[in-house]
Amino acid sequence: MITLLEKEYCYLIENFFPPSIVAGFTKNNLSPSIWERNLIEGLGFLHKHLKIAHLAQQHSVIVNFIDKEGIYTGDGLFTTKKNLILVVKTADCLPLFFFEEKRKIIGMVHLGWRSGLRGILEGLDIDFSLCKLMVGVGLRRCCFRVKEDFLHYRKFSPFIKKERDSLYFDPIMFLKEVSFSRGLKKKNFGDLNICSFCSQDKFFSYRRDKTQKRTLSFIVKL
Repeated sequence: MITLLEKEYCYLIENFFPPSIVAGFTKNNLSPSIWERNLIEGLGFLHKHLKIAHLAQQHSVIVNFIDKEGIYTGDGLFTTKKNLILVVKTADCLPLFFFEEKRKIIGMVHLGWRSGLRGILEGLDIDFSLCKLMVGVGLRRCCFRVKEDFLHYRKFSPFIKKERDSLYFDPIMFLKEVSFSRGLKKKNFGDLNICSFCSQDKFFSYRRDKTQKRTLSFIVKL
């Protein structure tokens, strides 16, 4: 059973990835101005020499395979390097955690509807049949309200339902459809089932509060 281990600045996801893979997401007490230091301090019990790579996110299909720390343009980070923390920032979009067993690749993807529509998942150069995929904190069907023009996107239309005179998009079912079609095994799909909007003040939601603050989701191989 997937569990969450609470730390000072973050929650760690347990009982899904191998012990050498540490994944989690931050609490709302993380300081925006010193988040990198806070995150490393919070994970300092793991290793003294952790480095961070994160993204200038664009709702694009750009995915970076990297081997060193820094800021990269795009919406995905993958690496085989140890002690390199990969980070994505979200306030309603879905953070996706990846681990590919064969090549020992870890990855993070920032999945918004625009990048999903443009094909970021279909373009990932990983073997889904050998992957584990976890979905972090983000908007779920319960709160992903869309307008009627969303129905024009054929890729999304099967995952839109009408409830209480409103339309709602199910990003989890969309993600499953694409991932399973690429070979992901159902037993290797995990979902924390935490809606950013429903969480009230526990996690940030742009739709709810128009906030500029973000939840940071991360993965690192030790």
